[in-house]
Amino acid sequence: MRDELLYIGQLGKSVGLQGKMKLHLTSDFANAFKKGHIFYDDKQNPYTLEHFDVPKSQIKLQNIDTIEQAKILCNTLLYQTKEQTKASCSLEEDEFFYFDIVGCEIVENDELLGVVSEIERFNEIDYLLIQTATDLVEQEYAKSFLIPYNDEYVLSVSIEKKMICTDKAFVMLENS
Repeated sequence: MRDELLYIGQLGKSVGLQGKMKLHLTSDFANAFKKGHIFYDDKQNPYTLEHFDVPKSQIKLQNIDTIEQAKILCNTLLYQTKEQTKASCSLEEDEFFYFDIVGCEIVENDELLGVVSEIERFNEIDYLLIQTATDLVEQEYAKSFLIPYNDEYVLSVSIEKKMICTDKAFVMLENS
């Protein structure tokens, strides 16, 4: 199951006396966390959501009812399954889950530039980290490069084909 778990946030300090904690969320779908939602820690221990206050980023887990219990969980990393993510999050047209984007080939003018290995967020802008195609690395291009995930660089995404067609990505590679 570990391969299917997605990191969604980290528990922070306790808040109050009834076991509430700060949640440092990495997901874009905070409103999807409803009562009964199940999270897992690094050891795949399950935790059931009792309440999540989105504006305050405060979480209350079932059976965590004291400040002492909450303090023990401070800095715990939380995960959820891909299935939970897909079931609880509604995507708009041309929106994708990052785990569907990772592994997609980057193609520009019918040339394979590389494969998305990760997505990084800097100043609220998502960037695709591309592992450069072997033949380009052999031509002494950088082993990896970044492209902004926006309409200027990303022309189309096909999750079914695991392919992203780009414009100006080769220029980013040349300048890396």
